[in-house]
Amino acid sequence: MKGVILSTSFFILIFALFLSLGWYIHYDHSRSLINNNFKKSFFQTAHLLKEHEEVDEDKIMDVFINEIKNSLPNNFDYEFELLGFNYQPLLMRIRLKTQSKNNFYSFTLEETLIEKELVDD
Repeated sequence: MKGVILSTSFFILIFALFLSLGWYIHYDHSRSLINNNFKKSFFQTAHLLKEHEEVDEDKIMDVFINEIKNSLPNNFDYEFELLGFNYQPLLMRIRLKTQSKNNFYSFTLEETLIEKELVDD
């Protein structure tokens, strides 16, 4: 009887370990995917904004959301916030708050882009 109880508890422990490891791998994969797409869309937005003469905060967020919306997973809720903006030289700081739809986890990403022009001596 003692062996049955120990083997059952060992089986439950191994099962819980595999579930938690799978959850962590899914979390890390989702965070990495969202972070990479966030950075790529951020730089694409900066490149697209250089073509416009007049840029305001609403235009930045519209262009950024249009760039990123197709590359993000659908099983998350996203909230974008523009923290800072300047057009000449281009400066943008955006915060992305992410919450999984099943409420297992959430995380926040912030990215800053500062345009640096080369100066010839």
